[in-house]
Amino acid sequence: MSTPAISADAPAGSTPTLTREAFRTGLQASLDAEPFTDGMIHPAERLIAAALAADPAGAPGWIEGAYREYAASNAALAADLLRCIIARGRAALGECGVALVREAFGHPSLLIRDAALAAVEEWDGPDLRAALQPDREPEPWLADYMRRILAPAV
Repeated sequence: MSTPAISADAPAGSTPTLTREAFRTGLQASLDAEPFTDGMIHPAERLIAAALAADPAGAPGWIEGAYREYAASNAALAADLLRCIIARGRAALGECGVALVREAFGHPSLLIRDAALAAVEEWDGPDLRAALQPDREPEPWLADYMRRILAPAV
């Protein structure tokens, strides 16, 4: 995979910035080239980190837009992107990331709902636990998993 282009019009001596277009192109290429694997750093994770460093205010919107586009057209890419977002940590996207996870529980794709459940496990917190609705989950094993997460620790 080639490295995304960076803006060449940055002032001399400043750090060049990643453009939205370069981010989207690089994200698509990295997700197409390699599926997400737990325990490994995916190239998209590095790209997400670079985007957040380059444009902390704008990058969450870039990421959210990419997730929504993939969720509408390619559930596997959306699930992998969600897992990359999760791997960056809850603080990386803040409320935008939490909102994407909550939204993912309503998606028809099991891949995406399963990825969202990984966020609840990884990030925890009452706001995410509140998004779990095992009685509305059509996949029995995922509903059982949600119940185990919601069960008080013994």
